[in-house]
Amino acid sequence: MFIKGSRYRNLPESSPVDASGERLQGKDVREIPPPLAGTFQHTVHQGDRLDLLSFKYYTDPTKWWQIADANPQEQFPPDLLDRGPLTKERFVLSSPGFGTRLRQLEEVELSGIAQVTRLEATSFDDEKPVEPSFVETTLIMKYAPATATHQTIVNKIESVNVGFHFLRAFTYQETPDTVEAFTFDDPATRNAWRNMVAKLVEIGVLDLTSIVVEGTLDLTYNNAITPRESIRTVIESNGFTVEPATTTFPAVGSKILIPPYQTI
Repeated sequence: MFIKGSRYRNLPESSPVDASGERLQGKDVREIPPPLAGTFQHTVHQGDRLDLLSFKYYTDPTKWWQIADANPQEQFPPDLLDRGPLTKERFVLSSPGFGTRLRQLEEVELSGIAQVTRLEATSFDDEKPVEPSFVETTLIMKYAPATATHQTIVNKIESVNVGFHFLRAFTYQETPDTVEAFTFDDPATRNAWRNMVAKLVEIGVLDLTSIVVEGTLDLTYNNAITPRESIRTVIESNGFTVEPATTTFPAVGSKILIPPYQTI
């Protein structure tokens, strides 16, 4: 039996057979509908509760589930307002080891072989060097025309001193010199990233989104079980550092959708 206005009241019923062969009557799974047009946002304050918000906006505290339906980004509806010990944080990471070896390649290994510049990104305002990424980095080499120079540069990229992996090159003439764009990645740092992600799962991180091309980790963790310091230790033990752009996502101050009242 469901009360009048329950979101389960009008769902179809079914009688599946359980593992023991018994047939039990139940309701079908309820699909969460998309929010209705005309929604507006509520800024979360300390002490907010879904039933109180439902009363505030609908004069009916039992319609709190309509607000939950319109905000499916959280697995548990109460987390929309108070995540308790759960912490959501975006870690922005860099790899000092990669940066050191890249400078070694640019300033030492290729010294006297080619003039090295960083790839530049062009915008409507200006041109600026592309930030190097261990996922895939490109350096521009200018050198006097010589057939053997290309292979020499590839050998320097893959030398034991820097340990990069050559991917491809693109050559064009800039008389009287040859200009060539060499693209490579860093297997050591990529492996360290994979090891770091696996270790974070081992220590109890509840949800993890790894965006390696941007050097970011979106983590959800219970800080009472997995302290932030433990997460930082894992990050740093794999050769990465936490950048100042790292940020948390508290529930208080965030915005949630309040859909129009539904009479069902």
